[in-house]
Amino acid sequence: MTRKEIVSRLRNSLRESSADTKYSNRYLWNVFFTASKKLLKEDADKGRIYSQSNPWESICVEMEPVSSLYCDCIYLPYNCTVFRSKIKLPRIIESSTGFIYRLIASPDLSQQFTLVSPYLYSVKRKIKYNKEKYAFIYDGYLYTPDSTFPILTVSGLFDEDTSKFNCKQDSEPDSQVCGSAININVGLNDYLIDAAIKISLGEILPIVQKPFDHTPNNNDTQKEISV
Repeated sequence: MTRKEIVSRLRNSLRESSADTKYSNRYLWNVFFTASKKLLKEDADKGRIYSQSNPWESICVEMEPVSSLYCDCIYLPYNCTVFRSKIKLPRIIESSTGFIYRLIASPDLSQQFTLVSPYLYSVKRKIKYNKEKYAFIYDGYLYTPDSTFPILTVSGLFDEDTSKFNCKQDSEPDSQVCGSAININVGLNDYLIDAAIKISLGEILPIVQKPFDHTPNNNDTQKEISV
């Protein structure tokens, strides 16, 4: 289902048409998206979301070596370089247990990373015989200090535009990315879409149904002003 179809469902429930409406497509989508984020966080806290294939979005993150001085959140030697994403990641939705992501890996998925906090990274990397690979996010950038992959794949739930992280390897434009945002597909299960629409209507309808004051105004001065 696309964003356009979701907005259309909301309009139909509100008995509105796009030609004669009080609400823009952007407003209706933002109300729905806010409701869906709440539901996704609840599913993440319960662990249900990780068995689903629909909601995840995959992006390709270009990495580059930078001075360790940029990473002042943990202790690193001054004379070394670490790999960091070239640009800041789109914001990842967080639940009570942390970032909601499914995968951080090399493009061929042969090497996978566990996302931790900078502090936990500094602790876990010192554990003897620990072969697990770790990554962390600091100031919006993705860091993998012990690995040198030039590109990583990140699959998660994002709260911002991801068009700068298109995984297409050719130079041909992606019609879904370059087209109108209203036509972007929404990767949510039907039960989440239905629940988010119900929450959205619960927020919008009280505004639509706000009663009009039909009581005559007996104040002559106020009558003149109102006319």
